[in-house]
Amino acid sequence: MRVKIVLVMIAIVTFLLPFVGLRAQSQLETVQTITRFASLDTHTVENNEVKSTVEALGKIQATNTNDLSFDTSGEIVEVFVTENQYVRAGDVIAVIDNTDEVLAYQRAALELNRAELALFDIQKIDDDALTIAEANVLSAWSSYNYSLGRVTDEDISAAEVEYQNALAFAEFTANEASRAPGGYGSQNHQELTADAGEASFNAEIARLQIERLKAQQNANANGSWGGVITAQAELDLLLAGPTADEITLAEIDVQMAQLEVDRTYQDYVDTHLVAPYDGYISSMNLEAGTTVSNTELVAEIIDISSFELTIEIDEVDLGLLDVGMPIDVSLDAMSGLVLDAELGTISSESMTVDGVVVYEADVILNEITPEMRVGMTAEANIITNSRADVLSVPNGFLREDRASNTAFVNILRDDGTLQEIEVELGLRGIEYSEVIGGIDQGMQIAINNSSGFQGPPILGGGQ
Repeated sequence: MRVKIVLVMIAIVTFLLPFVGLRAQSQLETVQTITRFASLDTHTVENNEVKSTVEALGKIQATNTNDLSFDTSGEIVEVFVTENQYVRAGDVIAVIDNTDEVLAYQRAALELNRAELALFDIQKIDDDALTIAEANVLSAWSSYNYSLGRVTDEDISAAEVEYQNALAFAEFTANEASRAPGGYGSQNHQELTADAGEASFNAEIARLQIERLKAQQNANANGSWGGVITAQAELDLLLAGPTADEITLAEIDVQMAQLEVDRTYQDYVDTHLVAPYDGYISSMNLEAGTTVSNTELVAEIIDISSFELTIEIDEVDLGLLDVGMPIDVSLDAMSGLVLDAELGTISSESMTVDGVVVYEADVILNEITPEMRVGMTAEANIITNSRADVLSVPNGFLREDRASNTAFVNILRDDGTLQEIEVELGLRGIEYSEVIGGIDQGMQIAINNSSGFQGPPILGGGQ
């Protein structure tokens, strides 16, 4: 019975063994297929711009660098920036002691204010002075008229009565104003104050009239007429205003005061060290508490609005180049950034660098970036030829046979295998090469990027 069981088990194992082997082989092929596809780099053939270039290296340099110094001498009291700091045009870098300059400017500004007020006053008629002058004319005429006849004691007495009445009225109106409804500053107070002022003025006129009557009691008509002429002349002079010469002198005073203000302000400005343009302070010799002269160079600023690039061109490439050729400039410190430029003048004198004969050339940078710094290493790809929107493949997907001067790519087939076919190349570029025959747009090409497992066989040749 035990023998039968063993025989049955052997039969079952014998039956299942082929299936187990097939399953294991299928799993291995699956792993190999996954590994094979994972080791391929693929690319879809499409149109691109192809550029043939000459490569050269250089360093970014500043077009404009300035040494800075103060315009006056003195002790530095404050420093606002540090070396390698970015500054904008007009930023104050440092200041020297300017106590005296500030005081001189304040005095000059005060004198200018006085001169301007004097010019204003001389051109403006004083209303109070005009009122008094007009009153003097009226009084003079009154005296003259009285002098035409006899001035009696009764005339003087009458004038005194009139003066007393005017004086009493002035006192009355002044009291009324002090008790005005609404208090100080109200409309009633203002009106009563004006009335009190007029009454006081009339009282003064009455008093002057008494004095004039007494003085004229024994005067003749000719003397009284002289008073009229004098009072009228004073009024006319006041109405005529200042002479042209008086105005000119006052204007000159204002101009001279303004010049002094400008001078003292410039002296104050000279105590400040100011950035002349946007840039970086590349070096600085400034410290608070030290004394500097106006001839001492204390800082250097680099203009960041303009940079220049000088490159070294191998002598074997000179025949390919012309002034004005476009250049793609890339900076080692800024990955992915490409700046537009063009080839400038090429030196007529050569020099030897590491055993290679090279010629220096200027690169005209048509664009800059705020992150650029002096001394950055730059790579200049001088575009000697270019073709836009042409069928192309990356150079890394090409295999070249230099002996036969032919080129090949691997076509990725549907089953995952690669087939190498010959292609005809046009313009060769630094990244892409133009393809003018052998493949079509949309095809998938591939390269095997694995250094171990090689994947499926490559039909028609190998990489």
